[in-house]
Amino acid sequence: MNKILIISCFLFLTNCFVKKERIEHDENISVQALYRKALDHYFLEKLDLKKYDSLLATSKLRFIRRSTKRQNVYQQTSTLALNYIYLRNNIYIERLDKKRLVFLQSRIDNQKLNVDEELIEVVRKTYSEIINVFPEEKSSRTVLYSKDGKKTAPNNAVIFEIAHQSEFN
Repeated sequence: MNKILIISCFLFLTNCFVKKERIEHDENISVQALYRKALDHYFLEKLDLKKYDSLLATSKLRFIRRSTKRQNVYQQTSTLALNYIYLRNNIYIERLDKKRLVFLQSRIDNQKLNVDEELIEVVRKTYSEIINVFPEEKSSRTVLYSKDGKKTAPNNAVIFEIAHQSEFN
């Protein structure tokens, strides 16, 4: 039952971002969206992801941006505002301590998800716990990131995917 609820909440969140609707009835979804936005912002600055996205856009290999219809849930809900690169990790905000959860809840102002340095600092200190699929293990377990089993990564890895579509079907 919990798995169904988590999937339902995530799909609702996706739908809200895609349609740019306001999230009004579930504060936990807003907290998760705020944390993901802050995490995206943190990595965007720390890793200079705009530079890499620009390299893909201007490459002689002619990478074509995926149409919205071909984007997966993670690319559609990304707040990186990049054409090709998006964060693939799931966010497990329920692992935050009560103090940090209350802090995040207090940051939601009329459903506006504003990110500032104080929020970025919370993300910097906590993201390694929040992205682990199996929090009790460090990196000894490998996690699947695709249905076909071809995309795997260590449990504690930050996963970015590069998405493009071929010119020909």
